[in-house]
Amino acid sequence: ASAGEAGTELGRKVKKVIDGVPMYFVYSGSTPKFLAITRSLERAGLVRARDEAARWSLLWTSQVTPEMLLGLEEHQRINHFPGSEALGRKDRLISLLQAMEERFPVGYAVAPSGFVLPRDGGAWMASCDEDPEAVWIWKPCNGRCGNRISLVSPSTSSEDAMRVGELCRKRGVVQRYVANPLLIDGYKFDLRVYVVVVSYDPLKVYVNTEGLVRLATERYTMDSGTLATRTMHLTNYSINKHSPAFVPNRDKSGGSPLAGDGSRPSKWSFLELRHYFKHHGLDYDALFARIEDLIIKTLIAAEPAIRQAAAVAPESPLAEVPPGSRATTNCFEIYGFDVLVDSALRPWLLEVNIHPSLRTDSPLDKRIKSQLVVDTLNLVGLRQPRDAAAAAGRGCRPHSRRGRLSGARARGAQDSASASPRTTAARLAGMSPGAAVASFTEHAWELVLDAYDEESRCGSLRRIFPSASAERYAVYFEEESFGNVVLRKWHEAGGGADLMSEQAAQDPSGRSVGGREGGP
Repeated sequence: ASAGEAGTELGRKVKKVIDGVPMYFVYSGSTPKFLAITRSLERAGLVRARDEAARWSLLWTSQVTPEMLLGLEEHQRINHFPGSEALGRKDRLISLLQAMEERFPVGYAVAPSGFVLPRDGGAWMASCDEDPEAVWIWKPCNGRCGNRISLVSPSTSSEDAMRVGELCRKRGVVQRYVANPLLIDGYKFDLRVYVVVVSYDPLKVYVNTEGLVRLATERYTMDSGTLATRTMHLTNYSINKHSPAFVPNRDKSGGSPLAGDGSRPSKWSFLELRHYFKHHGLDYDALFARIEDLIIKTLIAAEPAIRQAAAVAPESPLAEVPPGSRATTNCFEIYGFDVLVDSALRPWLLEVNIHPSLRTDSPLDKRIKSQLVVDTLNLVGLRQPRDAAAAAGRGCRPHSRRGRLSGARARGAQDSASASPRTTAARLAGMSPGAAVASFTEHAWELVLDAYDEESRCGSLRRIFPSASAERYAVYFEEESFGNVVLRKWHEAGGGADLMSEQAAQDPSGRSVGGREGGP
């Protein structure tokens, strides 16, 4: 699927692999909640199927179970991974990150310290006694849109001190409040970073180059009398849009964070944030390098739980199958990482949304979210069923690449084809990048070509994992899988440069093959 075709108001659209044959998608629910999804698909010529038994190429739904993966065909894609609640539920996310911090005390603190209640109630009360001046923020485990969130300062009032005991018995999470946020003209803000994962084995992560900066609508102060002021301390759009001080962004500023009339909108793009940082002498690129590190570490922490959820069903596609096989590539997911930046330009993970809003109720939202949807669908590559492709007189993609698995690749495939993926991964991990690539099996090269072809369709998404620097994350995996080792070694050896030169030799037309290096 190509991401560069003009002809829509966005300048790109989802493109079918095979023209002339209907391609179907299923959107759960009778009424589309997010028009950015359905309109992008329908403009590309896909047909919405009302019956989930139809031969769909894409299922956009709210939840995926391991059982739903059984019987999926090679061409079908689903917009969630089983077990994503490990990221989306605040109690489970805190538990996963705490476990990683215990294993790696240095360098893994990506979220404010916190406690899962009522499980950790005693530990939280002890922490309050140790630091009575601390301010805490309580959230429900599965809440959304800032609902029921509250700040607690035990030293401020006897009422708050009593609330600590009450909250200890209530299901939720409590985290230390980041009291020194970076401010924009005196206002607190957070970032909605859109992250696309197309596989957990091997782990393949892309970040959208655009995102949303969400500002509070009252000037920030840590005066204890303001802790109940939600439009000061909470940056959720769903809360601040009702404030009389909210200023909509008409997306006509050309990079400047100020609207045409000189007012400051309450929601910015990342381009506008970059403009602001440059004007104030702040290092935007350094901040986002830290944010990408935070994202990668968070996903590595959740990877075992998500793979385990998919393996609950004995015949689940992700249970004991060769990494990179068809069954591990049916799912993809768009995550909304909410990140707070403190005054030292350190990012803190607030939460991960596994159902980020794709509502396009402003010109800014429409541009960013519509582009995100189109680029994501192009990245995962929507395809026809195999027999439909044959009827259209076109072969399926895996067959068309066999000529690329030749020469040194074919020779390398003979050496260790009988070894188990675990044994081969351990052997490759100990090799230099060049030696590892020279010994890749045919299965390893299929993983490489899948990743390479995929990236050629990425549009405004940018790969942050794997990368040439992925070795520094290898220690964090419970076990670095065969697929992760293969792609890491390939990027360490230079990534797509080898394939680009080979393609140029094979393709006399001189057409460019996509692919670009990215990473933290």
